[in-house]
Amino acid sequence: MSSRTPRASVLFATALTVVTIVWSRAAVGALDLSMPGVPPAAERALRAHGFAVVPGQADGFASAYSDLRSKGHALFITGDSALYATAAVLDRTFMFIEEGPLYDRLLELSREMARLTEEQYLVAADAVAKEAARRNLAFFAVGTSLLDPDYFPPEFVASLVERELGLIERGRDTAFSPIMGATPLDGVVGPGEDYSNYVPPTRYERSGRLSRFYRAATWYGRMAFALPEGRVEDYGLTMQAALVARALDSGAGEWLELWERVYDPLAFFVGDSGDPTVREYVEVSHGVFGEEFELEAVADEEAIAAFAQAVAEIAPPHFETHELRGMRFLPRRYFADVRYFHRLASSDARDLPTSLDLMALLGSRTAREVLEEADAYADDVYRLGFEEIEDELTAMTYGDWTRDLYWSWLYAISALVSGPSAGGPPYASGEAWDARELAAGAAGWALLRSDWTRSAAESPHAEAVPEPPAPPVVEACPELYARLADLVEHVRDELLEHYLLEPEIDAVLAGQVDFLRSLEAASRSGSLGSSPGDISVLGAYDEFLSGLLGPGPDRMEASAFAAAAYRDPVSGHLLEVAVGAPDIVYVLTSEGGSPVLRAGAVFSFYEFERASPEEVAGLAWPKLVRGGVPDRPIWASRYLSE
Repeated sequence: MSSRTPRASVLFATALTVVTIVWSRAAVGALDLSMPGVPPAAERALRAHGFAVVPGQADGFASAYSDLRSKGHALFITGDSALYATAAVLDRTFMFIEEGPLYDRLLELSREMARLTEEQYLVAADAVAKEAARRNLAFFAVGTSLLDPDYFPPEFVASLVERELGLIERGRDTAFSPIMGATPLDGVVGPGEDYSNYVPPTRYERSGRLSRFYRAATWYGRMAFALPEGRVEDYGLTMQAALVARALDSGAGEWLELWERVYDPLAFFVGDSGDPTVREYVEVSHGVFGEEFELEAVADEEAIAAFAQAVAEIAPPHFETHELRGMRFLPRRYFADVRYFHRLASSDARDLPTSLDLMALLGSRTAREVLEEADAYADDVYRLGFEEIEDELTAMTYGDWTRDLYWSWLYAISALVSGPSAGGPPYASGEAWDARELAAGAAGWALLRSDWTRSAAESPHAEAVPEPPAPPVVEACPELYARLADLVEHVRDELLEHYLLEPEIDAVLAGQVDFLRSLEAASRSGSLGSSPGDISVLGAYDEFLSGLLGPGPDRMEASAFAAAAYRDPVSGHLLEVAVGAPDIVYVLTSEGGSPVLRAGAVFSFYEFERASPEEVAGLAWPKLVRGGVPDRPIWASRYLSE
């Protein structure tokens, strides 16, 4: 594209091809596998399966490939590395728009909502409506204060705002929100809000604007104008929500349009839980109160009860996940698969589901076999729940799979874990390779649960390294590359639609699409038997990563991360997923009638059950990885040579 940088043009304009991968046991038997850098532990697996995976020592993918090249290995570009590079691009994209245009829009929206709710407070004649408007002003004054340190709220809400900001700043208390008060679920999951959620992850500490944006977006996304249910019988928060909708609906739709310009791109990036939005509250309010209704109408008990009932009919139940129902001003970070975990955790067979359950639902044969060996499907509750979820996924359309970033990512992973198509390379045809792809899919799933690239970046290697002895070969998973390219194009379209596509981001996204399409073409042509070409995939790949991410203070953290993936609402136990230093994969190929041993980098994957959030918080995962190799999931023994 015309906006692409010269670097991006050099990296991605080169056409890629891939050699036909043919491996015979006779050729393997004649190949010398004792070449420098190949661990002895890998030899038996290479002869048995045509590939071997061994633990690696490199800081990250770029350095792993650079090390392999410096040792003279012929190179193998993996689907894992495509996942890694795409996640890095998405991370940079999201960081750019959060720190720039989305920040400015959210600040403008917060200021306007503070002004509009203050006007409602000043003109409201009814005491109940006036108090609802006052609390709304405090709500938006908190958001404005988090974004603008120079903002001072009106005196009649200053005390409420200061108390709320104090809890957010401390970031360690679980307490009732001074502004939002008690909620219907306080007796179910504990009293009040967990303010540790407002501590910015490391990625958001890169600048003051990012930290402020994180806290403000978290405030607007976590605080729900909850519907009355259970023991809470008043309609205070519902009255507030109706007044928020009334304020946004004023000004000939100008403010509602501004809200949409913030909400819609955020919903695509962080997920949509299905909670009723301001837009839906506006529509319901028109039906119950009429357009441009008087503020005092929200204090009418019969009318507000009818309003709450109408909203409840479109609100998700949330019973099994113990989450508040009601309007959230901005989308909360939401992982769609959590509700699947809740359904499967209700059985005796899987009291804490793991990556196996999700990967089996996405099509992994190995995951299903491991679950069968554990007799998970013998439990009627688990089996019926699994089959119901499986039917839901089978019925999903392409539009369902690509509705937002998270679902699109799962859709790409499903192409990886479901195994190669017929006619794929021999090394990818066995159960051991299926298990390796399971690890890649599980690690890919973990990527969007963590701020993994946000803690640091891999430092580019300053020393010159030799070119590999042969052009790289691309792993044969064309559908993965195609879906990742579609995903990046979808992100670009979303940003363009919402006027967020700056030239710098456009160039990065366009370059990544070109890179992924090239991998797809190379992978597909390889399956058709094309000849090797003169390509430099490796140079494009690791130069792309180092140029994109830049130097960082701790290179290991660019790859190693741990994140809480699921918390059981009954036991409180957590599933923690983690990725360490990249493993090294060796594959045998036949090129020009001669066997060639190739090497590449793949994800290492770990998962653990923890008894409490405090146990997770006390672990320094990158340091743990440096201190020794932790235990892998038991199924990793199907492919890992140690």
